[in-house]
Amino acid sequence: MAFGQQRTHGRRGRPPKDPSARAAAQRASLPLEEPSSSSMHALSPSAAGMAPLTSGHAPKVRRPNETDAQSSVEEFETLLQDMRMRYEKSIDERVQQAIQERDAIQAQFDRLKDLRMTQSEKTLVEWKKASETRHRHVLESLASWKNRAEHAEHRVKELERTTPKGSEAEPRATQLEQDVSTLTEQLARVQRALGDEQARRADLEEQMHAYTANEDERAIRRMYEDLTGFMVRQVDLPHPEEAHRRYHIVFTGADFYDFQFSLEESKLHVSSSDGGQVVRDDFVYMPHINHARDAHLLASGHMPDHFLEQIRFERGAATKFLMALHRSLKK
Repeated sequence: MAFGQQRTHGRRGRPPKDPSARAAAQRASLPLEEPSSSSMHALSPSAAGMAPLTSGHAPKVRRPNETDAQSSVEEFETLLQDMRMRYEKSIDERVQQAIQERDAIQAQFDRLKDLRMTQSEKTLVEWKKASETRHRHVLESLASWKNRAEHAEHRVKELERTTPKGSEAEPRATQLEQDVSTLTEQLARVQRALGDEQARRADLEEQMHAYTANEDERAIRRMYEDLTGFMVRQVDLPHPEEAHRRYHIVFTGADFYDFQFSLEESKLHVSSSDGGQVVRDDFVYMPHINHARDAHLLASGHMPDHFLEQIRFERGAATKFLMALHRSLKK
């Protein structure tokens, strides 16, 4: 290539195969054009719809008048009042909801309190109220009669001082003496009635406490019967001198055969590990077999033969023994 000759792309003056390089070569080969008057006119402020500004002057902005300001204040006050009303309404609704929840909780508490009090406790409370009323009335009557008796006795003493010795007592003094005697007798009767009332009250309270304790014991007994199926129907002392109890027990339950037996307390002297003698607490199991009543149980073959005979076992193994008996009664 000669000096000063422009280099062309490609071989032998041919355009390059790459499209991007070809476009760049074409742009480089185009002559530069000066901006036309039409384009300059399009960029001028007058063509864009803008009026030319004189030097030193800013565009005029319209000021809000007093009417617009007043309406804005009124709108703001209206909005503020509306927000206040909604807030107060929300507070009232929350207060009403809290009151309803409190009433519901109080009603539930009252129902639970009523369920907590048994019939015996209710009877005791009612009787206490009536007894306190009678007791208060008796005390008031006692105080009144005591005052009357003291007043009559004081009058009698005054008459005795004012009446000359050897003269006959006036009818008024005689009447006062009779009143004193009558009031004294009434006072003694009231005191006896008060003592009897206090004794009856103490006796009734003791009975009510004993009845409540018996109710608790019966409830505990029913719970154990429901849990185990073994119900103790009777307890007696076959040998009062030994103080060994015999428990008559009935077993009943769903999907089980009914069965009756007894457990009698007993003591047995056994040898200890050191060669001595110790007393061991035992139970003696005695089945109550009735061939007519227990025919299905005996025919089932589930009951082992050793449960049909008397068995002695250690009292500490009673749970294990009853569990084995329970399994043998399964249908």
